[in-house]
Amino acid sequence: MSSKLSLLLICLLLLFVGCTPIGEAEPPATVMLTESTTAATTAPPVTTTVATTTTVPPLNKRLEFLAVGDNLIHTYIFYDAGERAEAMGNSGAYDFSGMYDGIRPLVKAADIAYINQETPLAGEEYGYSGYPQFNTPREMGTNLVEMGFDIINIANNHMLDMRDSGLVATIDYWDTQDVLQIGGYRDQQDYDTIRYYEYDGVTIAFLSYTYGTNGIPLQGKYDLVIPLPDDETIKRHLTEARENADFVFVSFHWGWEDTFDPNDDQKHYAALCNEYGADVIIGTHPHVLQPIEVLTNEGGHETLVIYSLGNLLSTQNYYRNMVGGLVTFDIVMTDDLKAIENVKLTPTMTYYNSRHRELSLYLLEDFPRDMVSTHGAQVNKYFTYETLADMVIDVIPEEYLNFSPAE
Repeated sequence: MSSKLSLLLICLLLLFVGCTPIGEAEPPATVMLTESTTAATTAPPVTTTVATTTTVPPLNKRLEFLAVGDNLIHTYIFYDAGERAEAMGNSGAYDFSGMYDGIRPLVKAADIAYINQETPLAGEEYGYSGYPQFNTPREMGTNLVEMGFDIINIANNHMLDMRDSGLVATIDYWDTQDVLQIGGYRDQQDYDTIRYYEYDGVTIAFLSYTYGTNGIPLQGKYDLVIPLPDDETIKRHLTEARENADFVFVSFHWGWEDTFDPNDDQKHYAALCNEYGADVIIGTHPHVLQPIEVLTNEGGHETLVIYSLGNLLSTQNYYRNMVGGLVTFDIVMTDDLKAIENVKLTPTMTYYNSRHRELSLYLLEDFPRDMVSTHGAQVNKYFTYETLADMVIDVIPEEYLNFSPAE
């Protein structure tokens, strides 16, 4: 075969192989991938919805509340405080802080702490004085705030000892401090404006009333309101407070002095507050301890009633006035529960010597036995440690008493 013929046959063979119709041969793998990618970009996107839920942590609040009674600052107490300040080189000043060392850790540890400041803090210009018409150096207020007290009640029978202007000056002072002052009201609107205290998401309403002011009337120089209790006002205040707070606490300065049993007025107002939804009543004024109980109304609502916490600090004359109560309880709020739990009263003891000096507070359980005989109140009636312990045990129900006298 000639070379030309051979070349022609080769060309015909190549032409036959290279003209296979499109679609009849298997496409390459790379084309398959390309077609798949093209289809994915033109088709509606596929959206996957992942179901999510916002988890709300369960409500679980537990706060410790602490309350003490009458901080009754007699002349000897600020004399002692003045001498202590002078000994530290602060002549003309007053230092009460060391007197409270026996309870300071407990006050500091509480989430919320209440005290009845029985005496006005009107300022130096009014002159400092003790019984029967008090005015206490303002260093007392500073010491109480530094100690950790949050709620300061001033509704009591001595609130007008320095008359109208002295009460205004006392309110002005407390307004400069980082505390909630209750009981002092500049006018009717202020009185009807419920005080609320919020801590860690728990809101507590505080109401405050006093039976009187030792017969001292308002002079009318200001629009002040003395929070004297009456049924209709209490009902109105409680109704509003109940609607706006998680808990409602009522401070009552009430009862008869030096009596261990609540009187009819105390029982009446306790029942009224229970009926209208108060959770806790803190009682002061009798200068001695009175019982603790829980009242339950027809709807099942419970009210803790502390009829009297007695004195915190004072230089009154009798041993019964030296023993007071430091009460603690838990404020509990969960998704399905609001409650007051773990109520305990720890008795306290005020000491002063025969010169009415060396003022100091102790937990009664820790009060040194050898100091009983040197107590300044011994001159009025002999007493022993057992006398003090028996008095507490006789008044406070066992389930609420945190006290184990050492042998």
